[in-house]
Amino acid sequence: MNLPVLIALVAVASVGPGLLALRRWDWDPLEKLCAALGLSFLMLFLWAWLGALIGFLPLFAALWSLAAVVMTVIARNELAGLWRDRGVRRAVPAWAGLLVWSLALQALLRHYGGADWSGDWYEHYQRAVYFTLWPFDTTFEFIELYLLPARPPLMNVISASVIAQIGSAFSDFQVMMTFLNSLIYFPLLALAGIVGRRNRYTPWILAFVLAL
Repeated sequence: MNLPVLIALVAVASVGPGLLALRRWDWDPLEKLCAALGLSFLMLFLWAWLGALIGFLPLFAALWSLAAVVMTVIARNELAGLWRDRGVRRAVPAWAGLLVWSLALQALLRHYGGADWSGDWYEHYQRAVYFTLWPFDTTFEFIELYLLPARPPLMNVISASVIAQIGSAFSDFQVMMTFLNSLIYFPLLALAGIVGRRNRYTPWILAFVLAL
């Protein structure tokens, strides 16, 4: 597992590019963080998708990582401004706890042979690896059942952009996909503040509910 490199790649790609584009938007800090996360990964998807289609995903992925570092450095004042917000400072540790808990649950699994969930994991792993290969075999059946259009490509293409840079270890894919899924925490927390009153306990209550 290339966990340190994976963490570094995810860290630079997650917030900085989107926040740079939204730097002049006067939004609630937590809502701005949600938008920056979504826009950053949308930008990465579009760029990686283009690279995969023309057969240069490893190069495109590496170029995006370098560009994301530059954009994050440029947006450093905006990042610092987000962190100064009390709501964001409360949200991030609770989300990190949820992510660690989710990864710890996965660490209990010795193999993915139980029930039909094993097929879901393996299918999406196949899809992520598929986008690193070129030319595409459009007749390939994932888990000998589904063709390419059976699933939306965004998360798998984003994972493929990381795989193209660090290798296709299944453990790295697991961590990447768990991270992407955990990000639903932030828009849910923002919605909690819209439909009800958000206090110091709300981030941890939401993390606990999702952990269940």
